[in-house]
Amino acid sequence: TGSLPALRKFTEGMRFYYGTERSRAIPLFQEAIAIDSNFASAHLSLSFIYDALDEPGRAEAARLRAMAHLDRLPFQDRQVLLGTDAFARGDYARAIRVYTEYVGRYPYHAPALNNLALAHRDARNLAQAESLWARSIEVDSSIIQLYFGLQSAQLLAGKFADSRRTLDVIGRRSPDNGLLLTVEVQDAAAQQDWEGAERRAEANIASKQGDTLQLVDAFEQMAGIVMTQGRLEEAERHWRTQQVLAAASGS
Repeated sequence: TGSLPALRKFTEGMRFYYGTERSRAIPLFQEAIAIDSNFASAHLSLSFIYDALDEPGRAEAARLRAMAHLDRLPFQDRQVLLGTDAFARGDYARAIRVYTEYVGRYPYHAPALNNLALAHRDARNLAQAESLWARSIEVDSSIIQLYFGLQSAQLLAGKFADSRRTLDVIGRRSPDNGLLLTVEVQDAAAQQDWEGAERRAEANIASKQGDTLQLVDAFEQMAGIVMTQGRLEEAERHWRTQQVLAAASGS
């Protein structure tokens, strides 16, 4: 961007993006875009946050706006955008090629290693994904999202003891992280520990009071856990609450 005020807003947003309160970056990126509607990096970062919040429609809209200004992006952001576009379309082979090219030029760039790991994970190359996340943490252990990535690969591989150890590391390093309880629910559910999953889901809902958008996923988790146990009337109540929250947040 050629606008210093837009850049200031974007930089403030990135502090939240790399911290523990990603949803607080959204209005800052939106303000940067309001100042410079062609600010491709702001559109791209907004897309990432919506992806993380499981808002695929909003993520795709932001990604398309970034693609419209592809020529304004430097190599790094351009590769990320092309890789993200491939990833969003389920073309993991193309995403892996794009990010491998990126890492070939910048082998110590932790976000690129993270994105390459994500593509390998969703292609179910779980050993490669785990190795890449371990490598990215060696490069920059301050980015807490890298630990969540590592944990996801371990969980999908059924390495529950390793997954638990990684969650404990996250808990020590970032005890107030808003994503931790959500992932704790997933960890318990993956092991079919429904009692533990439900207890964590209740805590997750309690922790997100006041954040309507975050509560959409929290109630969806609870509805799924209760429904899996056959408590259908209770599940329906949770789904209806989720629908009300989704409408209220424009999800």
